[in-house]
Amino acid sequence: MGASNFHPHYWIHELASSISHRTGISAARFLTGKPRLAEAELLRNIRSTVSKGVAPTMIMAFFYGLLAVYLPGSLLPNSTAFVEIISPHIGGFFVSFLVPFAVANLFCVRGVVAITSDLTSMRRTQELDLLDSLGLDVARELFAPRALAIIIPAPFLAILAIGAGAIGCWLGSSIFLDISLADFWHAFFMNLTLKAVLLTVLKTFIIAIILSIIAGAHAFSPLEPGARDPVGLLTTAAVGVASLSVTVLNLIFKMAFS
Repeated sequence: MGASNFHPHYWIHELASSISHRTGISAARFLTGKPRLAEAELLRNIRSTVSKGVAPTMIMAFFYGLLAVYLPGSLLPNSTAFVEIISPHIGGFFVSFLVPFAVANLFCVRGVVAITSDLTSMRRTQELDLLDSLGLDVARELFAPRALAIIIPAPFLAILAIGAGAIGCWLGSSIFLDISLADFWHAFFMNLTLKAVLLTVLKTFIIAIILSIIAGAHAFSPLEPGARDPVGLLTTAAVGVASLSVTVLNLIFKMAFS
């Protein structure tokens, strides 16, 4: 294929606007019972993203729960010390830090890969040239549905990850420290509040929005002339920026809500 003539110049606010526009239009169509092709594409992207990302995220949240108990427990002399020192804080720590990290790195970053590679590939094959020549807004029609496939499931996935992680914490405390279920649940929820859970859901939602915009910015960035694998280069760059952003965002949220 020849070089693409499609040279988009989408700023961050334009990508964000395309997401909000698609959200409003699709919500209105679903509520009136008149979904169209764009809504079918949105649902297809959500199903694909969820089917590929939920299981790995739940498994990792479970293992995070095991490690959250095993690592500090292995450094303490006995289970009594763990119950007195670590248990009162483990619930809040896990929900506030480990859950958003797991969802962002195992679900949202997977979506970043999908968005960047899909759209960059379509640019190489000149599919976007055709849509652009028809007067369609590529960001609204192609980027936004893929971004929403990350943004919509992320908060619900955070709630599921809290459950999977709590089971991991309980199993770890039972196997490694011989702590009873009643004692564990009492300790786990001692420092865990509804506000912390809601903030985690909000944090995950915001991270999903920011990472999807990072993916779009890379997908529509200029292609290097003569590059052998622009799809791989842009996708790798997007994943690197997204992964670093997860850490930075967690630190910002920590300072903002501490």
